[in-house]
Amino acid sequence: MQFEFDINKNYEIPLITLCNPDRAELASISNVSELHIRPRFNAVSEVTFDVCGIYFDSINSETK
Repeated sequence: MQFEFDINKNYEIPLITLCNPDRAELASISNVSELHIRPRFNAVSEVTFDVCGIYFDSINSETK
């Protein structure tokens, strides 16, 4: 994951794409908060974050 900064050197919130293990895209999410990444080399890394409930509504309506 690459972290980017704007012209004023402020951290830009990344666009996150949720995928299945086979890399099939499920949804793209922006404006996440509380993003924490625990990289584990040669193992599955852990990523946690908070999202607004409106994203869950759009994901649920797409899968029905």
